[in-house]
Amino acid sequence: MILIKMIGKGDGLMDSRQLQTFLVVADLLHVTRAAERLGYAQSSVTAHVRALEEELGVPLFERLGKRITLTEAGRRFRPYALKLVALTEEGRSAAQEQHEVQGLLRIGAPESLCAYRLPAVLRSIRTRFPKVQLLLQTGICSQLRAGLRDGSIDLCLLLDECHPEPDLIQESLTPEPIILVAYPWHPLLVGRPVSPTDLRGQSVIHTEDGCSYRNRFEAILAAAGVTPESSMVFTSIEAIKQCVMAGLGLAVLPRIACTDELAEGALVELDWAGPPIDMETQVLYHRDKWRSPAMTAFLDVVSQT
Repeated sequence: MILIKMIGKGDGLMDSRQLQTFLVVADLLHVTRAAERLGYAQSSVTAHVRALEEELGVPLFERLGKRITLTEAGRRFRPYALKLVALTEEGRSAAQEQHEVQGLLRIGAPESLCAYRLPAVLRSIRTRFPKVQLLLQTGICSQLRAGLRDGSIDLCLLLDECHPEPDLIQESLTPEPIILVAYPWHPLLVGRPVSPTDLRGQSVIHTEDGCSYRNRFEAILAAAGVTPESSMVFTSIEAIKQCVMAGLGLAVLPRIACTDELAEGALVELDWAGPPIDMETQVLYHRDKWRSPAMTAFLDVVSQT
């Protein structure tokens, strides 16, 4: 355990575990879920937070019944805690002669990649680098990019178009075909290509607002002057597929997310004749981010998987 010297009410020592616990509670705003993620007893999480508050001399959370929120002091302290935890990991690697790669790695990814791309990567990491601890956070592209910039995420996988950004390192991993799917008896399955104008008056089931391929698809329809008759929005790809299979409408989804259903005939890919909707799976991290041994190991594995 590494201890970080800080000036506080008691001018004592700040435990790096307390900082990590604070950050997880600040992310989840729920003590029980934080304890489950960290593998601690709930009482330990509470003790870590209280010890940190005592050391700093200010409350970091407001507790209103079972609900907690960050205080203004907690919001101000959070970016410094992120930096301290990162420095702790860097210092540990610099000070120790490590025979095994180890350390905490915070990874962000959208639901589609968490479900259909990441499992093989995580299995390889667990086999080759068992002492690397992974924390996974899901979100849309804009949220994950913000996490890279504020330091709450070490690296992320995105399903997006390639948009180079000066402060982020961006590496393309693989093309991701995005397809238009329907239930097997849909009237557009007439043996000819489907254009954007064919979707006028159709029901479309969307992923959440801010999804990269949803944005691209809606831009294509808008350019063609097409507005679907009705649409539903779900945050879950599995829920979208179930609704399409139930005959409730069409959906645009990554082909990798529909492989089983297409093979079984439960979903059918329409012959899309409009502008391409395809994206790329990319790995990104901040240009100023220190590449710890754990991060380097992850980047090596994800580029080979």
